[in-house]
Amino acid sequence: MKVKTELKSGGADYEALVRIQTLSKVAKWCARFGLLAFALAMLFLALKIFFDPSGLEDAFEQFKLPKGFIGGLPIVVRALIFAIAVASMFPAVIGFCVATELFSSFSKGEVFTSDASGKISLIGWALVALPLANTIGNLLVSSILFLFKTTGQVSFSIDFDDGDVMAIVFGLLFVILGRIMAEAAKLSEENRQFI
Repeated sequence: MKVKTELKSGGADYEALVRIQTLSKVAKWCARFGLLAFALAMLFLALKIFFDPSGLEDAFEQFKLPKGFIGGLPIVVRALIFAIAVASMFPAVIGFCVATELFSSFSKGEVFTSDASGKISLIGWALVALPLANTIGNLLVSSILFLFKTTGQVSFSIDFDDGDVMAIVFGLLFVILGRIMAEAAKLSEENRQFI
């Protein structure tokens, strides 16, 4: 349902529409900031992996690698590790992009629509996929490091911390909310056609 944008100035409905539009614009910019922060983090990671790999020793401490190991890896292997890191964050990028579109449509007054409910569900699925993608990424990086390590051992682990579990739970709640909003949009449309 598209909220009427030609409401009379000063009425309660008009004030509610203005609040929806203002909050949606702020939320849209927050989602854009998330995309920018992701791009900057990936740029920083690329600079570290390719130009100063010794600065990443702490990031790889879970793999129990000898000092200087990351810097000794061939550039192609470091590029592969970087690609895996970017790919494992892809659900977050999808979530931020969809959130930007969702809040853009909210700011136009398109709130209770099947399109909006689908976007909310998609954001939920992105939240569910994020910890799973990170776990798969860690396993792939572990496998690559195992192939190149000459001494000692590389630890393989699949672990979900509290943040991962919460992301999955909140993601599923978003999926359910999206389904509820889809049903509400259908009901609203049926009621409008009946009148």
